[in-house]
Amino acid sequence: MRASPDSDRDSSNDVAKRMGWSYKKDTARRAYIELLREQVGGLDSLPPDRRESVLYAELIAADYLSGVTRRDQDGFPSGNIIQGITVKGRLFLQELEERERQRSSLGRAKKYGLIAFGFAMGIISHVLPDLIKTLLVHK
Repeated sequence: MRASPDSDRDSSNDVAKRMGWSYKKDTARRAYIELLREQVGGLDSLPPDRRESVLYAELIAADYLSGVTRRDQDGFPSGNIIQGITVKGRLFLQELEERERQRSSLGRAKKYGLIAFGFAMGIISHVLPDLIKTLLVHK
């Protein structure tokens, strides 16, 4: 029987379990997240001009931009000729801008403010009829 590449990880989870510590269950989703984060980390560590070239190449490959990517002998993007943004690219841009707005402090304040307002109105709606009755009876 062949040892799995995750055998070290399994043994650390077993130790954590025996010690009463919490641990996250290894799943394929967590493995995908870890692998993709490594790739993003590698991309973020590139020099700015090289990083920009890779990002443009990704946008072209995903059909968000129309253009051509030149590659070096190792297959890495070395330059891009951008012809313009596509309809798909405009929609993607709008989606990204909307996410940024939602994540901004003002967007969060609006969201939580509406929740607090709804909560307060729920309480007031139960108290208000009794308050009106008591005010009208005392007049």
